[in-house]
Amino acid sequence: MEDRNRFEKVYSQGALNTMEIWIDKETGVNYLFHASGYAGGLTPLLDRDGKPVVSPLLNKKPKCIEKPLKMLCFQGFSLWALRDSNP
Repeated sequence: MEDRNRFEKVYSQGALNTMEIWIDKETGVNYLFHASGYAGGLTPLLDRDGKPVVSPLLNKKPKCIEKPLKMLCFQGFSLWALRDSNP
């Protein structure tokens, strides 16, 4: 049976205040999800140049990406996000 889940969670931190990185398996675009209590928000994850972070697609399953990691900062939290090494 084919996996029909379009998004895949690749990173999570925190318990009460959670931050997660999700990847759209069709486009490779990374999204940052932040939840605190009953509130939450989702936004595209941006690199230092303000461009969306896009992971390469390997058979539309980003679990096996072997690319260098770059550190991104979001409001004082350090996050490790998948990033293609090509500019």
